[in-house]
Amino acid sequence: MKVLAENKNLIKDIRFEYPELMNDDAKESIKEEYYHILKLEEELDEARESVRNLEKTISELKQKFKVKQTLFTIEFEDMKVEQVDIEEVNLSVINSTDARKKTYNKN
Repeated sequence: MKVLAENKNLIKDIRFEYPELMNDDAKESIKEEYYHILKLEEELDEARESVRNLEKTISELKQKFKVKQTLFTIEFEDMKVEQVDIEEVNLSVINSTDARKKTYNKN
């Protein structure tokens, strides 16, 4: 049994709600834009599949390495890292009469 289904990869026709507002090449422009979106979605799906495959491979390699890791200890090299001290400068005017910055003790 065959069922009629809509193929969203091919555009049959474009019917405008207000055809008098569209120019002659509007249909072609819309088709090109739609097909471009489909192409980008396909590329994205392929990239996601590639990422999933890489994650699976990494997971398998980590499992194998974890089993071997009980047999040895890894010693890493030292490296020099420059520490950056951050100083903040407050350029606001300090108003001693500003009630928003005061705390009031209720006794």
